[in-house]
Amino acid sequence: MSSCVDILKEMKATPEEIKWMQQQMKAGTGDDELADRLIEEIKLKRFRDKNNDLSEKNTNQFLDKLKNVSTKIKKPYNAIFKFLVGDTSGITSRSLARAQARAGFFSAKLRMPNRDIKAKLNDKGFVHDLVTEMDMFDGKPKTKNKLAFELAEAITEYQKRQVGELNSFGGGVLWRDDYITKQWHDAYRMLKVDKDVWVNDVMKALDYDTTKDRIRQIILSKGLKWDEKKFDMKKYLRSAYTAMTAKSTNKGLLLDSLHLKRTLKFKDADSFINYNKSYGHDNIAHAIFENMTMVDNHISFGEAFGFGFRKKIVPDPVNLSKHQDALAEAKLTGDNNLILEAENALESIKWKEVNPTDELQRVMHELHQTKRITGSQYRRLRGALSQVTGDSYQLGNPTLAKMVTGFQFWEYITKLGKATLSSINDLWTGAVILHYQGVKPGRAYLGLINHILKKATRNISTGERDVLLRQLNVGVEGIFETYSRNYINNPAMGTMNKLTDVMFDYNLLNWWTNSAREGAAKMMSMHVADNLAHSFDKLPTKFKSLLEAYDLNAKDWDILRKVGAFDETKFNKSGSKKNKFFTSDHFFETVTEQKPDGTFKVKSEYAKAGLSGDDVRRIEQSINRYYIMESRLAVPEAGAADRAWMFGEHARGSLPESTLRLFFQFRTHQVKMIRGLMPRMYEMGTPSLAHIMPAIGLGYVSASLKNMVAGKEPMAYDDPQTLRRSLEQSGFLGFLADFVGGQFGNYKHDMDEAIAGSAYKTITSWTDLGHELVKGNKDAVDVYNHLRHQVPFANLFYTEAAVNYFIHYNIMETFRPGYKKRLEARARGSNADYLIKPSSIWGG
Repeated sequence: MSSCVDILKEMKATPEEIKWMQQQMKAGTGDDELADRLIEEIKLKRFRDKNNDLSEKNTNQFLDKLKNVSTKIKKPYNAIFKFLVGDTSGITSRSLARAQARAGFFSAKLRMPNRDIKAKLNDKGFVHDLVTEMDMFDGKPKTKNKLAFELAEAITEYQKRQVGELNSFGGGVLWRDDYITKQWHDAYRMLKVDKDVWVNDVMKALDYDTTKDRIRQIILSKGLKWDEKKFDMKKYLRSAYTAMTAKSTNKGLLLDSLHLKRTLKFKDADSFINYNKSYGHDNIAHAIFENMTMVDNHISFGEAFGFGFRKKIVPDPVNLSKHQDALAEAKLTGDNNLILEAENALESIKWKEVNPTDELQRVMHELHQTKRITGSQYRRLRGALSQVTGDSYQLGNPTLAKMVTGFQFWEYITKLGKATLSSINDLWTGAVILHYQGVKPGRAYLGLINHILKKATRNISTGERDVLLRQLNVGVEGIFETYSRNYINNPAMGTMNKLTDVMFDYNLLNWWTNSAREGAAKMMSMHVADNLAHSFDKLPTKFKSLLEAYDLNAKDWDILRKVGAFDETKFNKSGSKKNKFFTSDHFFETVTEQKPDGTFKVKSEYAKAGLSGDDVRRIEQSINRYYIMESRLAVPEAGAADRAWMFGEHARGSLPESTLRLFFQFRTHQVKMIRGLMPRMYEMGTPSLAHIMPAIGLGYVSASLKNMVAGKEPMAYDDPQTLRRSLEQSGFLGFLADFVGGQFGNYKHDMDEAIAGSAYKTITSWTDLGHELVKGNKDAVDVYNHLRHQVPFANLFYTEAAVNYFIHYNIMETFRPGYKKRLEARARGSNADYLIKPSSIWGG
């Protein structure tokens, strides 16, 4: 052993590395194998030490900032909340911007319309080929599917880039060539079967030898002895089942996830896909992209917090003595395993894990105890932190969470058929955001309407789509990830989720949302390009403040001015040179050049101007965040800050969280308007009043279209209720406006329903029906009347009238003769007569 120690000393090995080698020899590792692993393990340890140092540096910077906030800032709540989930530069907005930029990148790479990309990613044959190509990707095609190979190549390179970015903040993640995506194990589905059933199922899918070797390496790396004869794969998998179905540690799901080792290796693409059908994600293509979103979250977490670090400490004397005694007892037994375990336990108490999440929680608790923040602020900060760490997705009560999510999905596919007609109001909200930035209202409305019309008539060229719109990184909702972002804000799997996504395709809400955001971002891009003619000090005040909120300063603006904009002729030969644009891709491509190894360097002319590689990435990300987050306010959608505000710290599936989730059902849009849009209008002052009449007008159009698709006349202009309904549909009435409700046709709501919400109405209506059926006051036709509103896709804006006229009215007429005439009389009395009288179809 002494000769090995001498060799290590010649290699300038550290005392810790020498100790590791001695432990390996004690564990019984053979000389030949030890020689093969020695240099590799030393390199690996140095890699981890380097990452620990990087993480320590980032974490200490965060702790310094945290100390400053907790001791010197008058309003620590605002500072911490903004840091965690702020819309402009919060951790969650940085993560979202990364994810959206990646979606824009892959959309441009595939050179397809959104609908074709979605079709490919839902094509089982294509997904199988993609997984086959990605498994041990070596740059050579394994299938005859050229597109699958190109996408596999792009994904692999992007994943390597993510690993590099993670490690730049101290993530300590190694790249593995057999990596396809992090295996997602659905704890809910795993718990539905017996542990041994899962073990047997996963055993059939595993590459036994490779998985066994990985387990062996993990055991040896801990300094424990490997006993080939005693190894039991099923025993190991049983313990893995327990670990994977347990709740998160206090590190937070992101850190837990980052520290998990990728141990299981599946035989082939079929085994990988089939396992996921039972216990993971039923669409591996979506799983790949969703996992890259999780890695984006890791990166943003590390950028802000670091990933924590270990530091040497002086152990408590009592604890030290206890562990020293345990080691002495182990040595008396002569059992190497017991000795190694005791040595490791003694070593562990000499180190402390510094976890940034723990430190932030401690500071928030102290602020609450010293009454520097209120109880509600404390709960919201805890909720905001859970949005950052990922613990907001941790299930408190899986059964209740599943029931609530299932109920909500059912509500979406049965109630939101006409939601796009309400979304017409995105035109005025988008115009408000553009006006706030400095775009004149007339130009804002004209630009938004022009883009929507061009999209509707398919007059957007492939050049404009790929060179401009894709580079704005908006308008790519729901392509690469199946969960719906419009009204539900948490990932969920299963048939109901797919149906919800299909609903948003069928009712054109996905199309409208993407198109409206594209239009808003396009106008913002033109506005940035136009303002490059001015110095930073000469910019409109609100626009300049907004840029600063997105971490763009005067020096950065000078660089952007040096880069300059591009005009329409870049993607349209017959376009106008007067129409100029600016995107993050244009900035990056102008100031950098690619190196042979795939990295980049700053061009000399920009380097001389003081632009560094870190500056390039920061500015690129700030431009992305500006377009992405502002377009999400232009077409309002609740974000992490709003979820923290709505649900606080409550775990998914807990009774308080479930109650709040149902209360805010169909209201996340209004929450975003109240928390994000209204303050902007207040800040604008009198000029914001210019949008009241367009909002009322669009509200009138929205409500009238809902009337018309139900077969009724547009709202009467002289009806006193018209103004109220127009305001309601515009979103101006806040929570009391059922913004996407009113799907039942009569649009009449009781006050308790208006206050408690759509879910309350659904639940109480069924409860009342059951009560009245028992009393004999209701009959079969009342049951039918309730059930007809629970038919998926039946109330789409282009199917509702057909269902009513050819099915519903006739059934009701059969049950209750004279029904159609009474229906028409009521409509005349409410100034909403039918365009086509129900009695004219098959009589009445």
